[in-house]
Amino acid sequence: MGKSLNGKELGNNICQRKDGTYMARFINRFGKRQTIYAKTLNEVRTKLREEQYKDQKEINVVGKDMTLDARYKIWINTCKRGCRASAKEAYATHYKRIQADLGWRKLTV
Repeated sequence: MGKSLNGKELGNNICQRKDGTYMARFINRFGKRQTIYAKTLNEVRTKLREEQYKDQKEINVVGKDMTLDARYKIWINTCKRGCRASAKEAYATHYKRIQADLGWRKLTV
């Protein structure tokens, strides 16, 4: 439970900074911490709910007609957007080895 400068409890993952602004944190679906700032408590709570909703609704699922190539493009742009360029190049190198044989296949759930 975070606290305000007066010692009042604000709720889970919300606190007030020394400059008076409010800060909220949550862990996104990839396990990374996201931080939200606002001037008032109501604003930070609203922004926190909106960001958590956007995180849950982000397109990251397999459709009926999705091929392995399409899924790889989504994965590299969504899940690995914070990776280093060298890591993305390594993923691309490994994927190119199987792309000709498996890239055209449709994924099923």
